[in-house]
This record gives sequence, C-alpha cells and structure tokens, in this order.
Amino acid sequence: MSKNELGTENIWKLVVKYAIPTIISYSVYTLYILTDRIFVGQGVGADGLGALSIVYPVTFIQFSFAILVGLGGGSLISIALGENDREKAEKYLGNAIAITALYSIVFTIAALYLIHPVFSLLKVDASIYDMAYGYILILLVNTPFLLFDFIFICYIRSVGDPNGSMKLIIATCVLNIILDPLFIFVFKWGVNGAAIATIISEILGCAIGFWYFLAKKDAIRLRFKNLRIEKAIIRRIVILGFSPFAMELIVSVQHGIMNIELMKNGGKLAVAAMGIIISIYTVVMHIMFGFGDASQPIWGYNYGAKRYDRVFKTLKISLVYGCLTVLFFIIIFYIFTEQIVYCFTTEQDLISMTVHGMRRFMFFSVFATANIVISRFLQAIDKARLSIWVGLSRQGYIFIPAIYILSAIYGLDGIWYTGAVSDLLSGLLAMVVLSASLKKLKLV
Repeated sequence: MSKNELGTENIWKLVVKYAIPTIISYSVYTLYILTDRIFVGQGVGADGLGALSIVYPVTFIQFSFAILVGLGGGSLISIALGENDREKAEKYLGNAIAITALYSIVFTIAALYLIHPVFSLLKVDASIYDMAYGYILILLVNTPFLLFDFIFICYIRSVGDPNGSMKLIIATCVLNIILDPLFIFVFKWGVNGAAIATIISEILGCAIGFWYFLAKKDAIRLRFKNLRIEKAIIRRIVILGFSPFAMELIVSVQHGIMNIELMKNGGKLAVAAMGIIISIYTVVMHIMFGFGDASQPIWGYNYGAKRYDRVFKTLKISLVYGCLTVLFFIIIFYIFTEQIVYCFTTEQDLISMTVHGMRRFMFFSVFATANIVISRFLQAIDKARLSIWVGLSRQGYIFIPAIYILSAIYGLDGIWYTGAVSDLLSGLLAMVVLSASLKKLKLV
C-alpha cells in the first residue's frame, strides 16, 4: 500500500481503482452464491431451494460476527494507518483474530443445541426438515473458516490492497464453483455436497489470509504478542462494527419472520421463490456493499489524516457511481426476469411466482444504495451511533413492521412489496440524516 496514494491521489481515480477490484470480488462471490443455488435448484429441486432458504437465518447469525470484527476492525486499521501508527493497526489485527477464534468455538457449541428449537420456531415443513438439518450441521463445521476468510478479505482491503482482497475472494469462489457440480451431480450428495464444497473453499481462503499477514513483507504483521485480548481494543472494534453487525443480525430475524409469513400465505413454494429472489437480489446488494467497502480505506485514512475535503468528495462519488450501477442492473433484471429465474428451476409454478414476486420486491432497490453507502461512510469515520441508526432502518424498524402490515392487507403480494417499501423509506431516511449531520461533523 502507498500511504501517499490514499492521501494524495485524485479522488475519482482512487475510487475507481478501489471500486473495480472490490466490485469484481463481490461479483465473483455473487456468482458463487448464484451457481450454488442454481446447482441445488437443478440437481435437487424446489425442496432443495426451500431447505437453503430455511437455513438463511442461521447462517446470517453465523456471519454477523465476521461483519462485526471485519468491518469494525478494518475501519480502525485504516484510521490507524492514516495516523501513521502501524503498531496500533497490528494490535487491532491480533485482537480481532483472537476474539474470532474464541467466538467460533462458543457459536458452534451453542448452535448445536439450538438448531431444533430454531427450526420449530420457523415452522419448517416436514418434507425439507431433514435436508435443512443436515445442511446446517455441515456448515457449523465451517464457522471458523468462514469468519477468518471474511475478516482477512476486509483487512487486506483496509491496508490499501484491494487487488489482494480480490484475489483471495476469486480463489475461494472459483474453487467452490468447480466443486459444487462435482459434489452435487457426480457424487450425488445433494445440498450436503454444496455445504462441503463451501468448507473446502473457505479453508483455502483462510490459508491465503494467514499467509498474507504472517509472511508478506509490506503488510502489517500478525504478531503473537497482539493475540492477547485487550478490552479497550475489542470495545472499539465492537462499537464501530456494531451497525453492520446489527444489520446482519436483524437480517436473520427478518428472514425468519419472512419465512413464517411466506409459509402462512403461500406455502413452501413461496419460500422457495423468495430463496431465488434473495439470491438474485444479492447481486444488487453486493454492488452497494462494494462501493461502500471500496471507499472505506479512503474515508478512514483521510479522516485519520484530517483531510476532510477528500472524505466528503469520496462520499459523493461513491453515491453517484453506486446508484447508477445499481440502476443499470435493476433495468437488466426487469427486462430478463423470466430468463434469469429459469436458470434456477424449470418448475413452471415456481417460475411464475418468482417472476411476479421479484418485480415487486426489487422495484426501489436503487434507494437502498444510499442507505448502505451512507451507513458504511458513518462507520468508516468513527460515527458509530449514526451508522447504527441509518443501518438498522432498512432491515429492522422499517422492514419488520412493514411485512406484518402489508401481508395482513395484501397477503402474499404484501410480502413481495415489503422489499420495495423498505428500500425506498430507508434510502430517504439515510439522505435526511446525512444532510442534517454533515455540518455538525464539520466535513463541509
């Protein structure tokens, strides 16, 4: 990483330089998710897609901690490097690794005891119960590898190496894409094959990440002395990473509620349809996250260096690029909705329901870009409370009441419209909060 680059390079060029590998990284990851669902849909059928949808809430809880430590610690590392304090950055790295190892053990043990009660709460259909249960058991083995892999992706980008972060993601996702059809179609392992392919791929990502911070000469180093957990450091990581963590945790609650309402209003076919919609919506979401995460090292470094003019200019460029890119993909999805859904399933009833639901669910997705980018921005400049307030709106205190209200009034259609309503209102809220806060933050 060149520190001068983050503090002196033309902002337009810098955003593009960081955004391209980050978007490519997310695109490859999205391709992995989509092919995973496509292979399961084609190889196992609607029940397989339904089983994956049921597992979503549990995996979101699993992944939320990686977001807490990855994005919270990543922002602090960038700020420390902007302050020219390499030792502090290495302390953040070491403490993050130590607390993640501890969490992996605690989460796996707790989850093993809670799977059946959670599945009962979600009212899992008997026809897909065993399939979903077997899938989640295998994924629990993957807990430490999943967490470390994501954290390394964040930290490599935070030290100013977006290309290194991209290469790590590409390596793990390409391996997964290769193994998925082998395990599902050739070995006939069904959804369990998809889970095993994920574990093997994440192990590769962990190996690359540990090598980067243990052996790469120009990176901050993972040192044994920094593995000793310090409460003050963990507290800062948790405070700064809490907004995206809470968002991810709320997503698990959101999906649980959504699955209950879907089963009530449309049965397991509706659950499978939403599984496809969410898989496709992930493409749009990862573009939003890509622009927010790509800008995070630039925001953090320049905020630490007190270059507030560059911080604000980066925000404007990220919002413009992000909104235009998302709008482009939404138009593509609307034009080719049926063809895209057909990749996941050939069952006509499922195709019809998914196309109908997708066009309603994603209608205002461009507004969610403002919500996510602004939330990431506030997090990157160490404004945790504002980040939490903005971030939780979309998945939490707007979406959850909306799904109950709209499903009560419009039934299944109300559930499809919930995504659009949530995106619109949370995006508008984020822009109002940002406008009111910029002068107070002294960034303009």
